[in-house]
Amino acid sequence: MTWTTRSHVRPVGPATPTRTTASSTLPWRSTPPTGGPATPSTGWHWRDKETLLVDAVHARADAPEVDTGTLEGDLLAVYSWLLQHFLTEAGWVAVRIAVDGAAEDATWAAPERVGAQHAMVLNQLWARATARGEIPGPDDSRVRIATRMMYGDLLLRAMVDRPQLAALDEAGRAEESRFVVAMLLRMLGR
Repeated sequence: MTWTTRSHVRPVGPATPTRTTASSTLPWRSTPPTGGPATPSTGWHWRDKETLLVDAVHARADAPEVDTGTLEGDLLAVYSWLLQHFLTEAGWVAVRIAVDGAAEDATWAAPERVGAQHAMVLNQLWARATARGEIPGPDDSRVRIATRMMYGDLLLRAMVDRPQLAALDEAGRAEESRFVVAMLLRMLGR
């Protein structure tokens, strides 16, 4: 990902003491705490822009605590959450991070760090399903493939079908989720 230096706060005019702020979903700071000229900064809580970006995405992701008692219910809840998440601004940033992280020359850790939250939710889901005897175990090849298929489907659809998905109402998104989860369950032998 290429970062550009820019200031989000600029004076309106010489006689106007007020300032305008460009809209941004990320918590940027524009002036150093000591005053001085307005210079772009990542703030004082983050060591670099990558850490700031990942923390901002995580702060807006709100990963659910899912335990419906069944593998199907858990998959529906997680798929629906991820589908809705990828339609938000933070979700779109996560998609962009995943795409930028797939480049051959990518050297930053943001894709793994953003995906770690999603993986944590899925790993908990698979562990509960294993304890209930619904799947052979999280290390089973079918489970690994199901994880990749679900996440890959969501990322691809967020990139390609974003306008169509955003136009769906809650019932339409639920139908989309049921279709994909039914396919995953068949693949898992359920």
